[in-house]
Amino acid sequence: MNIPVSDVTTTFTYHSELLAAEVGLSLAINASTTDECGGLIWKHNDVFCYSDPVTIGNGYEFAARSGKRPDGAVFVALYHTHPSLDDTGKLFSVNDVKVAKELNVNSYIYSFADKKTRCFIPGKDSTYYYDTGDHFSSGDVSEGHVV
Repeated sequence: MNIPVSDVTTTFTYHSELLAAEVGLSLAINASTTDECGGLIWKHNDVFCYSDPVTIGNGYEFAARSGKRPDGAVFVALYHTHPSLDDTGKLFSVNDVKVAKELNVNSYIYSFADKKTRCFIPGKDSTYYYDTGDHFSSGDVSEGHVV
């Protein structure tokens, strides 16, 4: 899989991680309604910024590589869309949960199913085992919490 680079190209900064994620998500929503699209959230000098949303173009999977960002910035969160219109679009997938836990960062999704933004905080938001035959693999998923 060719993982796209997600650069910080904006000079705008935000007072909260959530606000940076919401702005990044608003751009991702407009970038693709059929493929997951998203980026990274960085903290620098007590403010936050988002990297440009990218997509790998295969529907229900998101990946991004870190690109250009402010010197000294710390990676603090992920954001991406869930274009699925069924109830699975409201969940942090097995991979979403796994990546957030492994990287120990918050993860934000925007669900096209109910037009809400959710956050998954590793160690705080609960997970449960989920098994289905379509685009999820078996494992722990989360509803996170609506923000």
